Amino acid sequence: MSTLPPLGHLDLLLVAPSTAEFCTVPVGAAEFDVVANRIEGSVRNTGQVIGADVRSPAYPRYTPVLNRQSVSLISDTDLDHIAGELGLEAEACGKGLQSLAAAYEVAPRDVEGDAAVRLFLAQCLGVNVVVKGFQGAGEIEDFLVLPPGVDFGPYDAEQRKFTGATVMVTRVNTPCAQPAAMIAKYYPEVVEGVAKGFIVAGRGRRGFVGMVVRSGGMVEGDLVGFVPFGGR
Repeated sequence: MSTLPPLGHLDLLLVAPSTAEFCTVPVGAAEFDVVANRIEGSVRNTGQVIGADVRSPAYPRYTPVLNRQSVSLISDTDLDHIAGELGLEAEACGKGLQSLAAAYEVAPRDVEGDAAVRLFLAQCLGVNVVVKGFQGAGEIEDFLVLPPGVDFGPYDAEQRKFTGATVMVTRVNTPCAQPAAMIAKYYPEVVEGVAKGFIVAGRGRRGFVGMVVRSGGMVEGDLVGFVPFGGR
């Protein structure tokens, strides 16, 4: 039998509860709906069809197009890289998490150290899925080189089968101004040059976006596999 596909663990699972702001909030577990192309509890970037925007420059603005960006994912190492480049500190991120919890009326998580930094940054980046401990395999040696068309989701390594919701990676995500604005708003200290700094730090490190291809659940801690179409 061929070697296992790239594997990792689902470290954080978050949803966007509001369209008024860019941030996401952690939920621990969620259901994914292939028909609605959305994560339960998330209200941004949902639906099978959306209006073309700056991420689809080949189409006239607002032309109805397939929604290929209903889910965003990033790795723990990419979050660490961005946080390091911006100089974000754990204690300040912990205070930022308190502010985020109050703003979104959710219970704050009891995290500290690197975990607090990653959660704070993931929320400000509007991330849905954070993958921890990515183990490359075959031609996919690193999370940064995931090719379009790869499916990921909870995975049974013994049976070589997906066991829950599945998302297809569609393209690389790119840094924009909105996360920088959220960092500036919720980080309790001034981050000098955060707007330009985030664009530079996030280049090539912003993760990926994708669309739901199978309904089901995901839970933080799940083993997740990254399988090219037609593989196992």
